[in-house]
Amino acid sequence: MRSKFVCLGLFVSILASYSAHATDSFDPNTNRLTLDTVTVASRNYRAVTATVDSYSLVTVGGSASAANSFDPSTNTLNLRSVAVQGTTYNNVQVRINSYALLAASDAPTIPVQRTSYLNAQNIGVVPETLPEYAHAVAFADFFQDGSLSLVSNAVVANASNPGDINKTSSIKFFKKVNGAWVNSTASILSDTTGCVWPRKAIVADFNNDGKPDVFFACTGFDASPFAGERQRVLLSQPDGTYKNTVVDITLYAHGGAAVDFNATGYADVVLTNTITPGGQPVYLRNRSDGTFSLDSTKQLPGGSVNGSSSRIYSAEIIDINDDGKFDLLFGGIDTAGCCAWPTSVSINNGANTFANITSTIPKDSVYTTTLDYLKVNSTLYIYKVNSDYSGVAIQAYDINSGASSIIYTHTGAYSNGQKWFNWMVLKDNAIYANDATFGLIVKL
Repeated sequence: MRSKFVCLGLFVSILASYSAHATDSFDPNTNRLTLDTVTVASRNYRAVTATVDSYSLVTVGGSASAANSFDPSTNTLNLRSVAVQGTTYNNVQVRINSYALLAASDAPTIPVQRTSYLNAQNIGVVPETLPEYAHAVAFADFFQDGSLSLVSNAVVANASNPGDINKTSSIKFFKKVNGAWVNSTASILSDTTGCVWPRKAIVADFNNDGKPDVFFACTGFDASPFAGERQRVLLSQPDGTYKNTVVDITLYAHGGAAVDFNATGYADVVLTNTITPGGQPVYLRNRSDGTFSLDSTKQLPGGSVNGSSSRIYSAEIIDINDDGKFDLLFGGIDTAGCCAWPTSVSINNGANTFANITSTIPKDSVYTTTLDYLKVNSTLYIYKVNSDYSGVAIQAYDINSGASSIIYTHTGAYSNGQKWFNWMVLKDNAIYANDATFGLIVKL
Protein backbone atom coordinates (compact mmCIF):
# COMPACT_ATOMS: atom_id res chain seq x y z
CA MET A 1 0.00 0.00 0.00
CA ARG A 2 1.35 3.43 -0.89
CA SER A 3 1.35 6.04 1.86
CA LYS A 4 -0.44 9.32 1.22
CA PHE A 5 1.30 11.48 3.80
CA VAL A 6 4.81 10.36 4.72
CA CYS A 7 6.96 13.50 4.37
CA LEU A 8 10.72 13.10 4.45
CA GLY A 9 14.01 14.76 3.74
CA LEU A 10 17.66 14.87 4.90
CA PHE A 11 21.03 16.57 5.06
CA VAL A 12 24.51 15.68 3.89
CA SER A 13 27.98 15.34 5.24
CA ILE A 14 28.90 16.32 8.78
CA LEU A 15 31.16 15.07 11.54
CA ALA A 16 29.61 12.73 14.11
CA SER A 17 30.23 9.49 15.95
CA TYR A 18 30.47 6.38 13.81
CA SER A 19 27.91 3.58 14.10
CA ALA A 20 27.76 0.08 12.63
CA HIS A 21 24.07 0.46 11.81
CA ALA A 22 23.64 1.27 8.10
CA THR A 23 20.14 0.18 7.13
CA ASP A 24 19.09 3.81 6.50
CA SER A 25 21.02 5.89 3.99
CA PHE A 26 21.21 9.16 2.09
CA ASP A 27 22.77 9.47 -1.38
CA PRO A 28 23.92 13.10 -1.95
CA ASN A 29 24.42 12.41 -5.67
CA THR A 30 20.70 11.84 -6.18
CA ASN A 31 19.39 13.47 -2.97
CA ARG A 32 17.65 10.19 -2.27
CA LEU A 33 16.82 9.10 1.26
CA THR A 34 16.13 5.43 2.01
CA LEU A 35 14.65 4.36 5.37
CA ASP A 36 13.80 0.90 6.64
CA THR A 37 11.04 2.25 8.90
CA VAL A 38 9.71 5.63 10.03
CA THR A 39 6.95 6.53 12.48
CA VAL A 40 4.46 9.27 11.61
CA ALA A 41 1.68 10.05 14.11
CA SER A 42 2.08 6.68 15.91
CA ARG A 43 1.96 4.78 12.60
CA ASN A 44 4.95 2.98 11.12
CA TYR A 45 5.93 2.86 7.45
CA ARG A 46 8.44 0.53 5.85
CA ALA A 47 10.74 0.74 2.82
CA VAL A 48 10.46 4.51 2.49
CA THR A 49 12.32 6.34 -0.28
CA ALA A 50 12.16 10.07 -1.01
CA THR A 51 14.11 12.73 -2.88
CA VAL A 52 15.06 15.84 -0.93
CA ASP A 53 15.34 19.28 -2.48
CA SER A 54 15.73 21.47 0.57
CA TYR A 55 16.52 20.80 4.20
CA SER A 56 18.36 22.15 7.24
CA LEU A 57 20.35 20.24 9.84
CA VAL A 58 19.22 20.74 13.44
CA THR A 59 21.41 18.37 15.50
CA VAL A 60 23.56 15.28 15.18
CA GLY A 61 25.01 12.99 17.83
CA GLY A 62 22.63 14.13 20.56
CA SER A 63 20.14 12.12 22.58
CA ALA A 64 19.35 8.82 20.93
CA SER A 65 16.09 8.43 19.05
CA ALA A 66 14.03 5.40 20.06
CA ALA A 67 13.09 4.97 16.40
CA ASN A 68 12.98 6.94 13.16
CA SER A 69 10.14 9.44 13.38
CA PHE A 70 8.70 12.40 11.51
CA ASP A 71 6.69 15.24 13.07
CA PRO A 72 4.50 16.77 10.33
CA SER A 73 3.59 19.75 12.54
CA THR A 74 7.21 20.97 12.54
CA ASN A 75 8.53 19.09 9.48
CA THR A 76 11.21 17.59 11.73
CA LEU A 77 12.75 14.20 10.99
CA ASN A 78 14.53 12.24 13.75
CA LEU A 79 16.81 9.38 12.72
CA ARG A 80 18.57 6.79 14.87
CA SER A 81 21.41 6.65 12.36
CA VAL A 82 21.96 7.22 8.66
CA ALA A 83 24.77 6.28 6.25
CA VAL A 84 26.14 8.98 3.94
CA GLN A 85 28.81 7.92 1.44
CA GLY A 86 30.08 5.10 3.64
CA THR A 87 30.01 6.93 6.97
CA THR A 88 27.18 6.45 9.44
CA TYR A 89 25.95 9.28 11.68
CA ASN A 90 24.03 8.77 14.93
CA ASN A 91 20.97 10.56 16.31
CA VAL A 92 20.33 12.95 13.45
CA GLN A 93 17.60 15.59 13.45
CA VAL A 94 16.77 17.67 10.35
CA ARG A 95 14.04 20.06 9.30
CA ILE A 96 12.49 19.35 5.90
CA ASN A 97 11.65 22.20 3.55
CA SER A 98 10.71 20.25 0.44
CA TYR A 99 10.68 16.63 -0.65
CA ALA A 100 9.16 14.21 -3.13
CA LEU A 101 7.94 10.86 -1.84
CA LEU A 102 8.84 8.00 -4.18
CA ALA A 103 7.54 4.97 -2.29
CA ALA A 104 6.45 3.74 1.14
CA SER A 105 4.90 0.50 2.27
CA ASP A 106 2.19 1.05 4.87
CA ALA A 107 3.14 -1.18 7.80
CA PRO A 108 1.26 -0.16 10.93
CA THR A 109 3.69 -1.80 13.35
CA ILE A 110 3.87 -0.79 17.00
CA PRO A 111 7.01 1.31 17.66
CA VAL A 112 9.59 0.28 20.25
CA GLN A 113 9.72 2.76 23.13
CA ARG A 114 12.83 4.36 24.61
CA THR A 115 12.94 2.30 27.82
CA SER A 116 11.89 -1.20 28.82
CA TYR A 117 9.49 0.35 31.36
CA LEU A 118 7.66 2.28 28.63
CA ASN A 119 7.52 -0.86 26.49
CA ALA A 120 5.90 -2.71 29.38
CA GLN A 121 3.41 0.08 30.09
CA ASN A 122 2.42 0.91 26.50
CA ILE A 123 0.97 -2.48 25.64
CA GLY A 124 -2.60 -1.26 25.51
CA VAL A 125 -4.62 -4.45 25.90
CA VAL A 126 -3.73 -5.85 29.32
CA PRO A 127 -4.73 -7.46 31.55
CA GLU A 128 -4.68 -10.65 29.49
CA THR A 129 -5.41 -14.26 30.35
CA LEU A 130 -1.98 -15.65 29.54
CA PRO A 131 -1.48 -19.01 27.81
CA GLU A 132 0.97 -20.09 30.54
CA TYR A 133 1.96 -18.78 33.95
CA ALA A 134 5.33 -17.05 33.77
CA HIS A 135 7.05 -14.09 35.40
CA ALA A 136 9.35 -13.62 32.39
CA VAL A 137 6.60 -12.55 30.01
CA ALA A 138 6.26 -9.48 27.77
CA PHE A 139 4.10 -7.98 25.04
CA ALA A 140 5.33 -6.28 21.85
CA ASP A 141 4.82 -6.37 18.09
CA PHE A 142 7.19 -9.32 17.69
CA PHE A 143 5.61 -10.48 14.41
CA GLN A 144 5.64 -6.92 12.99
CA ASP A 145 2.02 -7.09 11.92
CA GLY A 146 0.66 -4.15 13.91
CA SER A 147 -0.72 -6.24 16.77
CA LEU A 148 0.61 -7.13 20.19
CA SER A 149 2.06 -10.60 20.50
CA LEU A 150 3.52 -12.34 23.52
CA VAL A 151 6.84 -13.87 24.52
CA SER A 152 6.86 -16.22 27.50
CA ASN A 153 9.68 -17.97 29.34
CA ALA A 154 8.23 -20.08 32.16
CA VAL A 155 10.18 -21.86 34.91
CA VAL A 156 10.01 -25.66 34.59
CA ALA A 157 12.60 -26.55 37.26
CA ASN A 158 11.52 -27.50 40.77
CA ALA A 159 13.55 -25.82 43.52
CA SER A 160 12.86 -28.79 45.81
CA ASN A 161 14.46 -31.21 43.36
CA PRO A 162 18.28 -30.90 43.22
CA GLY A 163 18.19 -32.88 39.96
CA ASP A 164 16.60 -29.86 38.25
CA ILE A 165 19.58 -27.60 38.89
CA ASN A 166 20.34 -27.39 35.14
CA LYS A 167 16.81 -27.86 33.80
CA THR A 168 16.14 -25.03 31.37
CA SER A 169 12.87 -23.43 30.33
CA SER A 170 11.53 -23.18 26.79
CA ILE A 171 10.93 -19.77 25.20
CA LYS A 172 7.61 -19.41 23.38
CA PHE A 173 5.96 -16.79 21.17
CA PHE A 174 2.18 -16.49 20.98
CA LYS A 175 -0.10 -14.64 18.54
CA LYS A 176 -3.75 -13.74 18.94
CA VAL A 177 -5.90 -15.69 16.47
CA ASN A 178 -9.66 -15.18 16.66
CA GLY A 179 -9.27 -13.85 20.18
CA ALA A 180 -7.18 -16.76 21.49
CA TRP A 181 -3.44 -17.06 22.09
CA VAL A 182 -1.84 -19.50 19.64
CA ASN A 183 1.70 -20.85 20.00
CA SER A 184 3.49 -19.49 16.92
CA THR A 185 7.07 -19.99 18.08
CA ALA A 186 8.19 -22.15 15.14
CA SER A 187 7.68 -19.33 12.63
CA ILE A 188 10.16 -16.92 14.25
CA LEU A 189 12.39 -18.84 16.71
CA SER A 190 14.28 -22.07 16.07
CA ASP A 191 16.40 -22.25 19.25
CA THR A 192 13.92 -22.08 22.13
CA THR A 193 16.42 -22.70 24.94
CA GLY A 194 15.61 -20.51 27.91
CA CYS A 195 17.03 -20.11 31.42
CA VAL A 196 16.97 -22.37 34.43
CA TRP A 197 15.10 -19.66 36.32
CA PRO A 198 13.87 -16.80 34.10
CA ARG A 199 12.65 -13.89 36.20
CA LYS A 200 11.99 -10.91 33.89
CA ALA A 201 11.57 -10.31 30.15
CA ILE A 202 13.04 -6.90 29.28
CA VAL A 203 11.93 -5.48 25.91
CA ALA A 204 14.02 -2.84 24.10
CA ASP A 205 15.80 -2.33 20.78
CA PHE A 206 19.19 -3.93 21.40
CA ASN A 207 20.41 -4.09 17.78
CA ASN A 208 19.09 -0.72 16.58
CA ASP A 209 16.79 -1.97 13.82
CA GLY A 210 13.53 -0.49 15.11
CA LYS A 211 12.11 -3.86 16.17
CA PRO A 212 11.55 -5.22 19.68
CA ASP A 213 14.21 -7.49 21.17
CA VAL A 214 14.08 -9.37 24.47
CA PHE A 215 16.65 -9.65 27.24
CA PHE A 216 15.86 -12.34 29.81
CA ALA A 217 17.08 -11.59 33.34
CA CYS A 218 17.74 -14.99 34.93
CA THR A 219 18.68 -16.02 38.46
CA GLY A 220 19.73 -19.65 38.12
CA PHE A 221 18.43 -22.47 40.31
CA ASP A 222 16.40 -20.92 43.14
CA ALA A 223 17.95 -22.95 45.96
CA SER A 224 21.28 -23.21 47.71
CA PRO A 225 23.98 -22.38 46.71
CA PHE A 226 22.18 -19.72 44.56
CA ALA A 227 25.07 -19.70 42.12
CA GLY A 228 23.32 -17.74 39.37
CA GLU A 229 23.41 -18.41 35.63
CA ARG A 230 24.15 -16.81 32.28
CA GLN A 231 21.60 -14.45 30.74
CA ARG A 232 19.80 -14.72 27.36
CA VAL A 233 18.83 -12.27 24.64
CA LEU A 234 16.61 -12.64 21.56
CA LEU A 235 17.68 -10.37 18.68
CA SER A 236 15.42 -9.59 15.72
CA GLN A 237 16.77 -10.54 12.30
CA PRO A 238 16.16 -8.98 8.85
CA ASP A 239 14.06 -11.98 7.78
CA GLY A 240 11.60 -11.50 10.67
CA THR A 241 12.97 -14.29 12.87
CA TYR A 242 14.80 -14.06 16.20
CA LYS A 243 18.30 -15.23 17.07
CA ASN A 244 18.72 -16.72 20.55
CA THR A 245 22.10 -15.90 22.06
CA VAL A 246 23.76 -16.38 25.45
CA VAL A 247 25.09 -13.41 27.39
CA ASP A 248 28.17 -15.02 28.91
CA ILE A 249 27.92 -13.28 32.27
CA THR A 250 26.81 -15.27 35.32
CA LEU A 251 24.44 -13.38 37.64
CA TYR A 252 21.57 -13.93 40.04
CA ALA A 253 19.52 -11.32 38.17
CA HIS A 254 16.19 -10.98 39.96
CA GLY A 255 15.44 -7.61 38.33
CA GLY A 256 16.56 -5.40 35.50
CA ALA A 257 15.74 -2.65 33.04
CA ALA A 258 17.01 -1.28 29.72
CA VAL A 259 17.70 2.09 28.11
CA ASP A 260 20.36 3.55 25.83
CA PHE A 261 22.75 5.05 28.40
CA ASN A 262 25.33 6.28 25.91
CA ALA A 263 23.24 7.75 23.06
CA THR A 264 24.49 5.16 20.57
CA GLY A 265 21.04 3.98 19.49
CA TYR A 266 21.59 0.60 21.16
CA ALA A 267 19.88 -0.15 24.48
CA ASP A 268 22.05 -1.09 27.48
CA VAL A 269 20.94 -3.12 30.50
CA VAL A 270 21.07 -2.68 34.28
CA LEU A 271 20.59 -5.85 36.35
CA THR A 272 20.38 -6.56 40.06
CA ASN A 273 22.75 -9.26 41.23
CA THR A 274 22.76 -10.76 44.70
CA ILE A 275 25.90 -12.87 44.27
CA THR A 276 28.35 -10.03 43.73
CA PRO A 277 30.20 -8.65 46.78
CA GLY A 278 27.98 -6.17 48.57
CA GLY A 279 25.00 -6.83 46.30
CA GLN A 280 26.20 -4.30 43.74
CA PRO A 281 23.95 -4.04 40.64
CA VAL A 282 25.70 -4.40 37.31
CA TYR A 283 25.71 -2.39 34.10
CA LEU A 284 25.91 -4.29 30.82
CA ARG A 285 27.13 -2.03 28.05
CA ASN A 286 25.83 -2.76 24.57
CA ARG A 287 28.72 -3.17 22.17
CA SER A 288 26.56 -1.57 19.45
CA ASP A 289 25.68 -4.95 17.99
CA GLY A 290 23.28 -6.47 20.52
CA THR A 291 26.05 -8.16 22.53
CA PHE A 292 27.06 -6.98 25.99
CA SER A 293 30.11 -6.49 28.17
CA LEU A 294 30.26 -6.01 31.92
CA ASP A 295 31.25 -2.38 32.49
CA SER A 296 32.47 -1.60 36.00
CA THR A 297 32.97 2.10 35.25
CA LYS A 298 29.28 2.96 35.23
CA GLN A 299 28.37 4.55 38.55
CA LEU A 300 25.41 2.79 40.16
CA PRO A 301 24.12 2.87 43.72
CA GLY A 302 24.33 -0.25 45.84
CA GLY A 303 26.72 -2.02 48.13
CA SER A 304 26.87 -2.83 51.79
CA VAL A 305 24.57 -1.73 54.57
CA ASN A 306 25.77 -2.17 58.17
CA GLY A 307 28.74 -4.16 56.87
CA SER A 308 26.55 -6.85 55.32
CA SER A 309 25.84 -7.65 51.69
CA SER A 310 22.71 -5.95 50.42
CA ARG A 311 19.96 -7.81 48.64
CA ILE A 312 18.57 -5.74 45.76
CA TYR A 313 15.77 -7.53 43.93
CA SER A 314 14.19 -4.96 41.62
CA ALA A 315 15.36 -2.31 39.19
CA GLU A 316 13.47 0.07 36.96
CA ILE A 317 14.17 3.07 34.74
CA ILE A 318 11.52 5.81 34.97
CA ASP A 319 11.56 9.58 34.50
CA ILE A 320 10.56 10.34 38.10
CA ASN A 321 10.78 14.14 38.03
CA ASP A 322 9.48 14.63 34.46
CA ASP A 323 12.61 16.42 33.26
CA GLY A 324 13.01 14.28 30.14
CA LYS A 325 15.90 12.26 31.60
CA PHE A 326 15.53 8.70 32.83
CA ASP A 327 16.07 8.00 36.53
CA LEU A 328 16.97 4.76 38.28
CA LEU A 329 15.07 2.88 40.99
CA PHE A 330 16.38 -0.01 43.07
CA GLY A 331 14.48 -1.97 45.69
CA GLY A 332 15.38 -4.82 47.99
CA ILE A 333 14.74 -5.97 51.53
CA ASP A 334 14.18 -2.68 53.34
CA THR A 335 14.36 -4.00 56.88
CA ALA A 336 17.17 -3.07 59.23
CA GLY A 337 20.26 -5.21 59.65
CA CYS A 338 21.62 -7.93 57.38
CA CYS A 339 20.92 -7.78 53.66
CA ALA A 340 19.02 -4.49 53.88
CA TRP A 341 18.59 -2.15 50.96
CA PRO A 342 16.03 0.67 51.09
CA THR A 343 13.76 1.20 48.11
CA SER A 344 15.51 4.18 46.56
CA VAL A 345 15.43 6.72 43.73
CA SER A 346 18.55 8.03 42.01
CA ILE A 347 17.85 11.09 39.89
CA ASN A 348 19.81 11.35 36.66
CA ASN A 349 22.62 13.86 37.14
CA GLY A 350 22.65 14.66 33.42
CA ALA A 351 25.58 12.34 32.72
CA ASN A 352 23.57 9.12 33.13
CA THR A 353 25.48 8.09 36.25
CA PHE A 354 23.66 7.22 39.45
CA ALA A 355 26.06 6.82 42.36
CA ASN A 356 24.02 9.06 44.66
CA ILE A 357 20.63 8.14 46.11
CA THR A 358 18.31 11.14 45.86
CA SER A 359 15.50 9.80 48.04
CA THR A 360 14.37 6.64 49.80
CA ILE A 361 10.80 5.37 50.03
CA PRO A 362 9.35 5.01 53.56
CA LYS A 363 9.57 1.44 54.85
CA ASP A 364 6.73 -0.84 55.88
CA SER A 365 7.23 -3.26 58.77
CA VAL A 366 5.26 -6.11 57.15
CA TYR A 367 5.77 -5.76 53.40
CA THR A 368 9.52 -5.46 53.22
CA THR A 369 10.64 -6.59 49.74
CA THR A 370 10.10 -4.45 46.64
CA LEU A 371 9.33 -6.17 43.32
CA ASP A 372 7.88 -3.61 40.88
CA TYR A 373 7.07 0.05 40.21
CA LEU A 374 4.42 2.08 38.40
CA LYS A 375 4.40 5.87 38.03
CA VAL A 376 1.10 7.69 37.49
CA ASN A 377 1.41 11.48 37.32
CA SER A 378 3.22 12.51 40.54
CA THR A 379 2.63 9.23 42.41
CA LEU A 380 4.94 6.24 42.42
CA TYR A 381 3.24 2.93 43.19
CA ILE A 382 5.49 0.23 44.67
CA TYR A 383 4.57 -3.46 44.67
CA LYS A 384 5.89 -5.23 47.78
CA VAL A 385 5.70 -8.64 49.44
CA ASN A 386 6.26 -9.88 52.98
CA SER A 387 9.20 -12.07 54.02
CA ASP A 388 7.80 -15.38 52.72
CA TYR A 389 5.87 -13.97 49.73
CA SER A 390 2.53 -15.03 51.25
CA GLY A 391 1.21 -11.47 51.42
CA VAL A 392 1.39 -8.60 48.91
CA ALA A 393 0.83 -4.86 49.10
CA ILE A 394 0.86 -1.78 46.89
CA GLN A 395 2.35 1.36 48.41
CA ALA A 396 1.56 4.86 47.11
CA TYR A 397 4.40 7.39 47.39
CA ASP A 398 3.83 11.06 46.57
CA ILE A 399 6.95 12.13 44.68
CA ASN A 400 6.51 15.82 45.55
CA SER A 401 5.57 15.67 49.24
CA GLY A 402 7.13 12.36 50.28
CA ALA A 403 3.86 11.18 51.81
CA SER A 404 3.35 7.41 51.72
CA SER A 405 0.52 4.96 52.39
CA ILE A 406 -0.41 1.33 51.73
CA ILE A 407 -3.45 1.32 49.41
CA TYR A 408 -3.84 -2.44 48.80
CA THR A 409 -3.03 -5.68 50.61
CA HIS A 410 -3.76 -9.34 49.95
CA THR A 411 -2.86 -12.44 51.94
CA GLY A 412 -2.99 -16.04 50.79
CA ALA A 413 -3.68 -17.46 47.36
CA TYR A 414 -5.46 -15.67 44.52
CA SER A 415 -8.17 -17.50 42.58
CA ASN A 416 -5.52 -18.93 40.24
CA GLY A 417 -3.66 -20.52 43.18
CA GLN A 418 -0.69 -18.12 43.11
CA LYS A 419 0.23 -16.14 46.24
CA TRP A 420 2.00 -13.24 44.54
CA PHE A 421 1.42 -11.71 41.13
CA ASN A 422 3.97 -10.83 38.47
CA TRP A 423 3.94 -7.23 37.15
CA MET A 424 1.78 -4.13 37.57
CA VAL A 425 0.21 -2.37 34.57
CA LEU A 426 -2.02 0.68 34.30
CA LYS A 427 -5.35 0.67 32.48
CA ASP A 428 -8.42 2.89 32.83
CA ASN A 429 -6.98 4.62 35.92
CA ALA A 430 -6.55 1.35 37.78
CA ILE A 431 -3.66 -0.98 38.59
CA TYR A 432 -3.91 -4.53 37.27
CA ALA A 433 -1.61 -7.53 37.20
CA ASN A 434 -0.67 -8.15 33.58
CA ASP A 435 -2.03 -11.69 34.03
CA ALA A 436 -5.83 -11.37 34.29
CA THR A 437 -6.19 -14.68 36.16
CA PHE A 438 -5.17 -12.88 39.36
CA GLY A 439 -8.25 -10.69 39.21
CA LEU A 440 -6.27 -7.77 40.62
CA ILE A 441 -7.99 -4.36 40.24
CA VAL A 442 -6.88 -1.38 42.34
CA LYS A 443 -8.79 1.76 41.42
CA LEU A 444 -6.75 4.96 41.70
